[in-house]
Amino acid sequence: MKRICHLIFLILLLNLINSCSNEDDLEGNRENSYSPKKETYYFYVTFGTMPSLYASLHALSHNNPTYFSCERINTFDVNLFPSNITFLYGDNNPNKISARDMMKNRIMEINRMEPNSVFEFFVDDLRSRLGYDWFVAQGIDSSKVKVTLLSDGTATYNNFFDYFYNPSQGNAKWDDVASEINNLKWNSVDKLITPKLAEYQSHDWPYYMSTLPNYTYFKQDKNLLETQSSYIKSQVMNMKVKNISPLDLLNSLPLEKQNLFYNLTKFDKQKFSELFKKSPKKNLIIIGTTNSSAQEQYISQVYNEYSNEYDIFYKPHPADKDYLDYEKTYPGLILLPAQMPFEVFVWSLIDEIDVIGGNQSTVFMTVPVNKIKFLFAKDSESLFKPLNLIFKDADIEWIQ
Repeated sequence: MKRICHLIFLILLLNLINSCSNEDDLEGNRENSYSPKKETYYFYVTFGTMPSLYASLHALSHNNPTYFSCERINTFDVNLFPSNITFLYGDNNPNKISARDMMKNRIMEINRMEPNSVFEFFVDDLRSRLGYDWFVAQGIDSSKVKVTLLSDGTATYNNFFDYFYNPSQGNAKWDDVASEINNLKWNSVDKLITPKLAEYQSHDWPYYMSTLPNYTYFKQDKNLLETQSSYIKSQVMNMKVKNISPLDLLNSLPLEKQNLFYNLTKFDKQKFSELFKKSPKKNLIIIGTTNSSAQEQYISQVYNEYSNEYDIFYKPHPADKDYLDYEKTYPGLILLPAQMPFEVFVWSLIDEIDVIGGNQSTVFMTVPVNKIKFLFAKDSESLFKPLNLIFKDADIEWIQ
Protein backbone atom coordinates (compact mmCIF):
# COMPACT_ATOMS: atom_id res chain seq x y z
CA MET A 1 0.00 0.00 0.00
CA LYS A 2 2.85 2.35 0.89
CA ARG A 3 4.49 1.59 -2.45
CA ILE A 4 1.29 2.46 -4.29
CA CYS A 5 0.92 5.75 -2.41
CA HIS A 6 4.56 6.56 -3.06
CA LEU A 7 4.11 5.82 -6.76
CA ILE A 8 1.04 8.05 -6.97
CA PHE A 9 2.96 10.84 -5.24
CA LEU A 10 5.80 10.55 -7.75
CA ILE A 11 3.38 10.68 -10.68
CA LEU A 12 1.69 13.82 -9.32
CA LEU A 13 5.06 15.44 -8.71
CA LEU A 14 6.21 14.73 -12.27
CA ASN A 15 2.97 16.13 -13.68
CA LEU A 16 3.43 19.29 -11.63
CA ILE A 17 7.01 19.72 -12.87
CA ASN A 18 5.93 19.18 -16.49
CA SER A 19 3.11 21.65 -16.08
CA CYS A 20 5.47 24.34 -14.81
CA SER A 21 7.89 23.58 -17.61
CA ASN A 22 5.13 23.92 -20.23
CA GLU A 23 4.07 27.27 -18.78
CA ASP A 24 7.67 28.46 -18.97
CA ASP A 25 7.83 27.35 -22.60
CA LEU A 26 4.55 29.13 -23.33
CA GLU A 27 5.81 32.35 -21.77
CA GLY A 28 9.02 31.96 -23.73
CA ASN A 29 7.05 31.56 -26.97
CA ARG A 30 4.98 34.63 -26.15
CA GLU A 31 8.13 36.62 -25.57
CA ASN A 32 9.77 35.38 -28.75
CA SER A 33 6.67 36.09 -30.87
CA TYR A 34 6.24 39.61 -29.52
CA SER A 35 6.78 42.38 -32.07
CA PRO A 36 6.62 46.14 -31.51
CA LYS A 37 3.29 47.78 -32.24
CA LYS A 38 2.99 49.09 -35.78
CA GLU A 39 2.26 52.80 -35.57
CA THR A 40 0.23 54.24 -38.44
CA TYR A 41 1.26 57.70 -39.61
CA TYR A 42 -1.09 59.81 -41.71
CA PHE A 43 0.10 62.28 -44.35
CA TYR A 44 -2.25 64.65 -46.18
CA VAL A 45 -1.07 66.76 -49.13
CA THR A 46 -3.67 68.74 -51.08
CA PHE A 47 -3.90 71.55 -53.60
CA GLY A 48 -7.52 72.22 -54.61
CA THR A 49 -10.40 73.20 -52.31
CA MET A 50 -12.37 69.97 -52.62
CA PRO A 51 -9.42 67.66 -51.79
CA SER A 52 -8.46 69.95 -48.89
CA LEU A 53 -11.95 69.59 -47.43
CA TYR A 54 -11.82 65.81 -47.91
CA ALA A 55 -8.42 65.69 -46.19
CA SER A 56 -9.26 67.88 -43.21
CA LEU A 57 -12.49 66.00 -42.52
CA HIS A 58 -10.76 62.63 -42.66
CA ALA A 59 -7.92 63.91 -40.47
CA LEU A 60 -10.49 64.72 -37.77
CA SER A 61 -11.80 61.14 -37.82
CA HIS A 62 -8.81 59.61 -35.99
CA ASN A 63 -6.15 60.42 -33.39
CA ASN A 64 -3.06 58.98 -35.09
CA PRO A 65 0.05 61.11 -35.58
CA THR A 66 -0.64 63.22 -38.65
CA TYR A 67 1.17 65.61 -40.99
CA PHE A 68 -0.92 67.99 -43.07
CA SER A 69 -0.01 70.39 -45.86
CA CYS A 70 -2.20 72.21 -48.36
CA GLU A 71 -1.69 74.85 -51.00
CA ARG A 72 -4.68 76.95 -49.96
CA ILE A 73 -3.55 77.62 -46.41
CA ASN A 74 -6.07 80.45 -45.96
CA THR A 75 -8.80 77.81 -45.95
CA PHE A 76 -7.93 76.85 -42.37
CA ASP A 77 -7.08 78.35 -39.02
CA VAL A 78 -4.18 75.97 -38.55
CA ASN A 79 -3.81 76.89 -34.87
CA LEU A 80 -7.04 75.01 -34.18
CA PHE A 81 -5.90 71.65 -35.51
CA PRO A 82 -5.85 68.96 -32.78
CA SER A 83 -2.49 68.25 -31.13
CA ASN A 84 -1.96 65.03 -33.12
CA ILE A 85 -1.91 67.03 -36.39
CA THR A 86 1.24 68.88 -37.44
CA PHE A 87 0.67 71.46 -40.16
CA LEU A 88 3.71 71.81 -42.42
CA TYR A 89 4.05 75.19 -44.10
CA GLY A 90 7.27 74.99 -46.05
CA ASP A 91 7.21 78.09 -48.25
CA ASN A 92 3.52 78.51 -47.42
CA ASN A 93 2.85 76.46 -50.52
CA PRO A 94 3.43 72.69 -50.84
CA ASN A 95 4.10 73.16 -54.55
CA LYS A 96 7.49 74.62 -53.58
CA ILE A 97 10.53 72.37 -53.34
CA SER A 98 11.25 73.12 -49.69
CA ALA A 99 7.75 72.06 -48.63
CA ARG A 100 8.02 68.91 -50.72
CA ASP A 101 11.36 68.05 -49.16
CA MET A 102 10.01 68.75 -45.68
CA MET A 103 7.31 66.12 -46.16
CA LYS A 104 9.61 63.60 -47.85
CA ASN A 105 12.29 64.01 -45.18
CA ARG A 106 9.77 63.41 -42.40
CA ILE A 107 8.55 60.27 -44.15
CA MET A 108 12.10 58.96 -44.43
CA GLU A 109 12.88 59.85 -40.82
CA ILE A 110 9.86 57.89 -39.57
CA ASN A 111 10.73 54.93 -41.76
CA ARG A 112 14.32 54.93 -40.48
CA MET A 113 13.52 55.39 -36.79
CA GLU A 114 10.43 53.15 -36.74
CA PRO A 115 10.89 50.47 -39.41
CA ASN A 116 7.68 48.72 -38.36
CA SER A 117 5.59 51.82 -38.98
CA VAL A 118 3.07 52.01 -41.81
CA PHE A 119 1.71 55.00 -43.72
CA GLU A 120 -1.67 56.29 -44.84
CA PHE A 121 -1.23 58.89 -47.58
CA PHE A 122 -4.04 61.13 -48.86
CA VAL A 123 -3.45 63.25 -51.96
CA ASP A 124 -5.33 65.01 -54.79
CA ASP A 125 -6.09 62.63 -57.62
CA LEU A 126 -4.43 65.05 -60.08
CA ARG A 127 -1.13 64.44 -58.22
CA SER A 128 -1.63 60.71 -57.75
CA ARG A 129 1.98 59.79 -58.49
CA LEU A 130 3.11 61.32 -55.19
CA GLY A 131 2.12 58.05 -53.54
CA TYR A 132 4.93 56.49 -55.54
CA ASP A 133 7.47 59.33 -55.61
CA TRP A 134 7.36 60.18 -51.91
CA PHE A 135 7.42 56.62 -50.63
CA VAL A 136 8.36 53.80 -53.01
CA ALA A 137 10.87 55.90 -54.95
CA GLN A 138 12.54 56.65 -51.61
CA GLY A 139 13.04 52.95 -50.94
CA ILE A 140 9.96 52.34 -48.76
CA ASP A 141 8.22 49.00 -49.29
CA SER A 142 4.96 49.66 -51.16
CA SER A 143 3.14 47.17 -48.89
CA LYS A 144 3.66 49.63 -46.01
CA VAL A 145 1.88 52.47 -47.80
CA LYS A 146 -1.87 52.81 -48.26
CA VAL A 147 -2.80 55.62 -50.66
CA THR A 148 -6.16 57.35 -50.92
CA LEU A 149 -6.76 59.56 -53.95
CA LEU A 150 -9.07 62.52 -53.35
CA SER A 151 -11.28 63.76 -56.17
CA ASP A 152 -10.51 67.29 -57.33
CA GLY A 153 -14.18 67.73 -58.24
CA THR A 154 -15.33 68.37 -61.80
CA ALA A 155 -11.74 68.00 -63.10
CA THR A 156 -11.83 64.32 -62.09
CA TYR A 157 -14.73 63.69 -64.47
CA ASN A 158 -13.69 66.10 -67.23
CA ASN A 159 -10.23 64.55 -67.47
CA PHE A 160 -11.66 61.04 -67.59
CA PHE A 161 -14.00 62.10 -70.40
CA ASP A 162 -11.17 63.71 -72.37
CA TYR A 163 -8.89 60.69 -71.98
CA PHE A 164 -11.25 57.74 -72.20
CA TYR A 165 -14.63 58.66 -73.72
CA ASN A 166 -13.69 57.77 -77.30
CA PRO A 167 -13.14 53.98 -77.57
CA SER A 168 -10.19 53.93 -79.97
CA GLN A 169 -8.35 56.75 -78.20
CA GLY A 170 -9.45 55.72 -74.71
CA ASN A 171 -8.46 52.06 -74.96
CA ALA A 172 -4.96 52.91 -76.15
CA LYS A 173 -4.61 55.64 -73.53
CA TRP A 174 -5.57 53.29 -70.70
CA ASP A 175 -3.03 50.70 -71.80
CA ASP A 176 -0.31 53.34 -72.19
CA VAL A 177 -0.91 54.64 -68.66
CA ALA A 178 -0.98 51.09 -67.28
CA SER A 179 2.33 50.33 -68.97
CA GLU A 180 3.91 53.55 -67.70
CA ILE A 181 2.88 52.83 -64.11
CA ASN A 182 3.73 49.13 -64.16
CA ASN A 183 7.20 49.90 -65.50
CA LEU A 184 8.05 51.90 -62.39
CA LYS A 185 10.43 50.24 -59.93
CA TRP A 186 7.85 49.19 -57.37
CA ASN A 187 10.18 46.83 -55.50
CA SER A 188 13.23 49.06 -55.34
CA VAL A 189 15.08 49.26 -52.03
CA ASP A 190 17.35 52.06 -53.20
CA LYS A 191 16.47 55.72 -53.00
CA LEU A 192 15.71 57.06 -56.45
CA ILE A 193 16.10 60.59 -57.74
CA THR A 194 12.73 61.97 -58.85
CA PRO A 195 12.13 64.86 -61.24
CA LYS A 196 12.13 68.31 -59.72
CA LEU A 197 8.44 69.08 -60.10
CA ALA A 198 7.16 66.60 -62.69
CA GLU A 199 5.92 64.37 -59.88
CA TYR A 200 3.11 66.83 -59.20
CA GLN A 201 1.52 66.38 -62.61
CA SER A 202 -0.15 63.04 -63.27
CA HIS A 203 -3.68 63.91 -64.35
CA ASP A 204 -4.12 60.70 -66.34
CA TRP A 205 -2.84 58.35 -63.62
CA PRO A 206 -5.48 58.16 -60.86
CA TYR A 207 -7.98 55.97 -62.69
CA TYR A 208 -5.56 53.11 -63.32
CA MET A 209 -3.73 53.63 -60.03
CA SER A 210 -6.96 53.02 -58.13
CA THR A 211 -6.89 49.43 -59.44
CA LEU A 212 -3.54 48.76 -57.72
CA PRO A 213 -3.11 47.08 -54.32
CA ASN A 214 -3.30 49.53 -51.39
CA TYR A 215 -4.92 52.27 -53.52
CA THR A 216 -8.41 53.68 -52.93
CA TYR A 217 -10.25 56.51 -54.68
CA PHE A 218 -12.61 58.91 -52.89
CA LYS A 219 -15.08 60.46 -55.32
CA GLN A 220 -18.74 61.40 -55.32
CA ASP A 221 -19.90 58.71 -57.74
CA LYS A 222 -17.87 56.62 -60.18
CA ASN A 223 -21.05 55.97 -62.18
CA LEU A 224 -20.73 59.57 -63.42
CA LEU A 225 -17.53 58.71 -65.32
CA GLU A 226 -18.48 58.81 -69.02
CA THR A 227 -17.13 56.53 -71.74
CA GLN A 228 -18.44 54.81 -74.85
CA SER A 229 -15.84 52.05 -74.56
CA SER A 230 -16.90 48.68 -73.18
CA TYR A 231 -13.23 47.99 -72.44
CA ILE A 232 -12.90 51.13 -70.32
CA LYS A 233 -16.19 50.35 -68.58
CA SER A 234 -14.75 46.98 -67.57
CA GLN A 235 -11.62 48.70 -66.24
CA VAL A 236 -13.74 51.15 -64.24
CA MET A 237 -15.28 48.14 -62.50
CA ASN A 238 -11.77 47.29 -61.23
CA MET A 239 -11.25 50.73 -59.72
CA LYS A 240 -11.46 50.64 -55.93
CA VAL A 241 -13.73 53.64 -55.50
CA LYS A 242 -15.46 54.71 -52.34
CA ASN A 243 -18.47 56.75 -53.40
CA ILE A 244 -18.36 59.40 -50.72
CA SER A 245 -18.55 63.18 -50.67
CA PRO A 246 -16.93 65.56 -48.17
CA LEU A 247 -20.43 66.20 -46.85
CA ASP A 248 -20.76 62.47 -46.11
CA LEU A 249 -17.50 62.61 -44.15
CA LEU A 250 -18.70 65.68 -42.26
CA ASN A 251 -21.98 64.02 -41.29
CA SER A 252 -20.13 60.91 -40.11
CA LEU A 253 -18.16 62.90 -37.51
CA PRO A 254 -19.37 63.38 -33.93
CA LEU A 255 -21.01 66.77 -33.37
CA GLU A 256 -17.96 67.99 -31.46
CA LYS A 257 -15.71 67.26 -34.44
CA GLN A 258 -18.20 68.83 -36.85
CA ASN A 259 -18.10 72.06 -34.86
CA LEU A 260 -14.31 71.89 -34.81
CA PHE A 261 -14.31 71.58 -38.60
CA TYR A 262 -16.43 74.73 -38.94
CA ASN A 263 -14.03 76.54 -36.61
CA LEU A 264 -11.04 75.29 -38.61
CA THR A 265 -12.54 76.70 -41.79
CA LYS A 266 -13.24 80.00 -40.00
CA PHE A 267 -16.93 79.69 -40.70
CA ASP A 268 -19.42 81.46 -38.43
CA LYS A 269 -22.78 79.82 -39.06
CA GLN A 270 -24.66 82.06 -36.65
CA LYS A 271 -23.41 85.20 -38.39
CA PHE A 272 -24.83 84.18 -41.77
CA SER A 273 -27.97 82.68 -40.30
CA GLU A 274 -28.75 86.03 -38.66
CA LEU A 275 -27.95 87.80 -41.93
CA PHE A 276 -30.61 85.72 -43.70
CA LYS A 277 -33.18 86.62 -41.04
CA LYS A 278 -32.75 90.39 -41.34
CA SER A 279 -35.22 90.53 -44.22
CA PRO A 280 -38.62 88.88 -44.66
CA LYS A 281 -37.71 88.08 -48.26
CA LYS A 282 -36.30 84.73 -49.32
CA ASN A 283 -32.60 84.52 -50.12
CA LEU A 284 -30.82 83.81 -53.39
CA ILE A 285 -27.10 83.01 -53.66
CA ILE A 286 -25.09 83.70 -56.84
CA ILE A 287 -21.84 81.79 -57.29
CA GLY A 288 -19.19 83.80 -59.13
CA THR A 289 -16.23 82.74 -61.20
CA THR A 290 -12.91 84.24 -62.24
CA ASN A 291 -12.85 87.41 -64.33
CA SER A 292 -15.40 87.01 -67.07
CA SER A 293 -16.59 89.60 -69.55
CA ALA A 294 -20.11 88.19 -69.27
CA GLN A 295 -20.22 87.88 -65.49
CA GLU A 296 -21.54 91.34 -64.64
CA GLN A 297 -24.13 90.98 -67.38
CA TYR A 298 -25.30 87.75 -65.73
CA ILE A 299 -25.47 89.39 -62.32
CA SER A 300 -27.39 92.34 -63.72
CA GLN A 301 -29.92 89.99 -65.31
CA VAL A 302 -30.42 88.01 -62.09
CA TYR A 303 -30.67 91.19 -60.03
CA ASN A 304 -33.31 92.72 -62.31
CA GLU A 305 -35.30 89.49 -62.47
CA TYR A 306 -35.23 88.38 -58.83
CA SER A 307 -34.35 91.26 -56.47
CA ASN A 308 -37.99 92.13 -55.76
CA GLU A 309 -38.65 88.60 -54.53
CA TYR A 310 -35.28 87.65 -53.05
CA ASP A 311 -32.40 89.11 -51.07
CA ILE A 312 -29.42 88.70 -53.41
CA PHE A 313 -26.12 87.39 -52.03
CA TYR A 314 -23.04 87.14 -54.22
CA LYS A 315 -20.12 84.78 -53.51
CA PRO A 316 -17.11 85.98 -55.53
CA HIS A 317 -14.41 83.67 -56.76
CA PRO A 318 -11.18 84.26 -54.77
CA ALA A 319 -9.37 85.22 -58.00
CA ASP A 320 -12.02 87.71 -59.14
CA LYS A 321 -11.21 91.40 -58.54
CA ASP A 322 -14.17 92.99 -60.34
CA TYR A 323 -16.77 92.29 -57.68
CA LEU A 324 -15.70 95.06 -55.28
CA ASP A 325 -18.13 97.62 -56.73
CA TYR A 326 -21.13 95.30 -56.98
CA GLU A 327 -22.73 96.48 -53.73
CA LYS A 328 -22.72 100.05 -55.06
CA THR A 329 -23.89 99.08 -58.52
CA TYR A 330 -26.70 96.85 -57.23
CA PRO A 331 -28.32 98.34 -54.10
CA GLY A 332 -29.21 95.65 -51.59
CA LEU A 333 -26.84 93.05 -53.02
CA ILE A 334 -24.70 91.57 -50.23
CA LEU A 335 -21.18 90.30 -50.83
CA LEU A 336 -20.06 87.10 -49.13
CA PRO A 337 -16.36 86.63 -48.23
CA ALA A 338 -14.39 85.67 -51.34
CA GLN A 339 -11.94 83.41 -49.45
CA MET A 340 -14.65 81.45 -47.65
CA PRO A 341 -14.97 77.81 -48.84
CA PHE A 342 -18.43 78.01 -50.36
CA GLU A 343 -18.96 74.28 -49.87
CA VAL A 344 -18.83 74.81 -46.10
CA PHE A 345 -21.30 77.69 -46.35
CA VAL A 346 -23.76 75.54 -48.30
CA TRP A 347 -23.41 72.43 -46.14
CA SER A 348 -23.97 74.34 -42.94
CA LEU A 349 -26.90 76.49 -44.10
CA ILE A 350 -28.56 74.31 -46.74
CA ASP A 351 -31.85 74.24 -44.80
CA GLU A 352 -31.87 78.04 -44.59
CA ILE A 353 -30.83 78.74 -48.20
CA ASP A 354 -33.81 79.13 -50.51
CA VAL A 355 -32.19 79.03 -53.96
CA ILE A 356 -28.72 79.00 -55.52
CA GLY A 357 -27.46 79.67 -59.02
CA GLY A 358 -24.55 81.04 -60.99
CA ASN A 359 -21.46 79.82 -62.76
CA GLN A 360 -20.93 76.09 -63.00
CA SER A 361 -18.82 74.87 -60.13
CA THR A 362 -17.77 71.75 -58.24
CA VAL A 363 -19.94 72.96 -55.36
CA PHE A 364 -23.05 72.04 -57.36
CA MET A 365 -22.07 68.39 -57.01
CA THR A 366 -23.04 68.52 -53.33
CA VAL A 367 -26.11 70.79 -53.52
CA PRO A 368 -29.62 69.29 -53.83
CA VAL A 369 -30.83 69.84 -57.39
CA ASN A 370 -34.12 71.29 -56.14
CA LYS A 371 -32.16 74.19 -54.61
CA ILE A 372 -30.72 75.23 -57.99
CA LYS A 373 -32.81 77.93 -59.69
CA PHE A 374 -30.56 78.95 -62.60
CA LEU A 375 -27.16 78.37 -64.16
CA PHE A 376 -25.08 80.59 -66.42
CA ALA A 377 -24.95 78.18 -69.35
CA LYS A 378 -26.73 77.30 -72.59
CA ASP A 379 -28.07 73.93 -71.42
CA SER A 380 -27.06 70.84 -69.45
CA GLU A 381 -24.97 69.44 -72.32
CA SER A 382 -22.70 72.49 -72.20
CA LEU A 383 -21.84 71.99 -68.52
CA PHE A 384 -18.64 70.57 -67.07
CA LYS A 385 -18.63 66.84 -66.40
CA PRO A 386 -20.42 65.43 -64.43
CA LEU A 387 -22.78 68.41 -64.01
CA ASN A 388 -24.13 67.62 -67.48
CA LEU A 389 -25.53 64.36 -66.10
CA ILE A 390 -26.63 65.75 -62.74
CA PHE A 391 -28.70 68.51 -64.38
CA LYS A 392 -29.79 66.60 -67.47
CA ASP A 393 -33.49 66.66 -66.58
CA ALA A 394 -33.44 69.48 -64.02
CA ASP A 395 -36.13 72.16 -64.14
CA ILE A 396 -33.92 75.24 -63.96
CA GLU A 397 -33.46 78.49 -65.86
CA TRP A 398 -30.56 78.60 -68.31
CA ILE A 399 -29.07 82.10 -68.50
CA GLN A 400 -26.67 82.96 -71.32
